[in-house]
Amino acid sequence: EHSMAGADIDLLNGAYLMLIEDDRDARRAIEELFTEWGAVYSSGANVEEALKEDESASRLIDAIVSDYRLPGGRDGVESIVELRKRIGAEVPAVIITGESDLASIRRRAPAGVSILQKPFSVSEFSRPIVDAVRAARHQESL
Repeated sequence: EHSMAGADIDLLNGAYLMLIEDDRDARRAIEELFTEWGAVYSSGANVEEALKEDESASRLIDAIVSDYRLPGGRDGVESIVELRKRIGAEVPAVIITGESDLASIRRRAPAGVSILQKPFSVSEFSRPIVDAVRAARHQESL
């Protein structure tokens, strides 16, 4: 299911995304999608790794995508809060999770974070990222 509106695809082309995912296979699959969309990305198993890989430190990150369950006792919510603090901006974010209890994640998630439950289709995954990039672009143009 790769149906996305042309305008949305255009929006993701050249977008700068940050990915935090400790599962190597899942991370590779998402990176391939980002590449397909023409997005630039930094990724890692945790905040430190993702920031270390951050080549274009001068560029504003359009959106953060993070898995919820991460190693080392830090979850996606904490990672997003930490990244936003380091970046110095309330970057829109998407948490992907296999948890069934989304309500408890939602309660802890700060503003501008959407939650996506696995398994999801490409278009379900792209939607919150497109929204996030659109929101980021809007902030930049204010």
